[in-house]
Amino acid sequence: MIQDSGRPGPTVGITAMTHGNEPAGLAAWDALTRRAPLALLKGRVVWVLNNLKAAERYFALPFEAPFPDKQRTRAFDLNMNRLPRDLTARARGEAYEIDRSLDLLPVWRSFDVGLDIHTTSQSEPPMLCVTAATDPALYRGFPAEDVILGFDTAARDAVVLNYFGKPGAASQCFSVEAGGHEDAASWRTATMAVRILLANLGMAAPLETRPMPRRLYRLSGGVFFPAPDYAMVEIFPNFAPIRAGAVLARGQGPDLVAPHDGHVLMCPKSGRLSDIREEAVFLSAPVEALAAA
Repeated sequence: MIQDSGRPGPTVGITAMTHGNEPAGLAAWDALTRRAPLALLKGRVVWVLNNLKAAERYFALPFEAPFPDKQRTRAFDLNMNRLPRDLTARARGEAYEIDRSLDLLPVWRSFDVGLDIHTTSQSEPPMLCVTAATDPALYRGFPAEDVILGFDTAARDAVVLNYFGKPGAASQCFSVEAGGHEDAASWRTATMAVRILLANLGMAAPLETRPMPRRLYRLSGGVFFPAPDYAMVEIFPNFAPIRAGAVLARGQGPDLVAPHDGHVLMCPKSGRLSDIREEAVFLSAPVEALAAA
């Protein structure tokens, strides 16, 4: 869906449900296009529901369905936020998410600024995941204390942000982790993220926000399980501090240990993985304090 002001300005892409069990982005779309339509002052907003088939599976379940059933609707064939880095060379028919991404690629490439909306299996305070090229002015005033830099480079495969904007250009894009998957607060946070972004770009009426000190976590890489029998030694809370040499996961083979001091991010809720091609956790360098903004 495209909202066009009819006046010159940037094209902002807002993508929702890259994972089928994360409806917060759709809630933001509903709030800002149907319940209280946002008046655009310039430019246009392109709303995209990324993973249609996974979303269909999610909404086919009753709201009371157990977590494992809903977790299985996260993807249809593969994680749409871990796409092949050679996406444009892939043949169709390999996986639904690859076909869908090839269909969406011209839309994603049209974004001057992109925001991908996510949520987490564990209810967490809002977080921002930014690329190195993202101007902090874009998320000025956003109510999140934690900023994570480098998902787009630390992940083994490509995240959707890698395909936003013109090929070869430094992409002004970021994602928001708005909170727990089905928390009403997450839906409000996602809506506020869009409003703040558009206000910061001068595309919507200014919003009164307060400066917030932030913590910056620079990702150094991910921890990958060598076999399906591996599991985390504990369910690490987000940003848990670790020391170099600390055991993170065990299986039939060698222990997996932290290569440096820092922090653990995005630990799976069960401590195990349904797909060992993905990162078990991400690791960051020691946290850095940022000035209020």
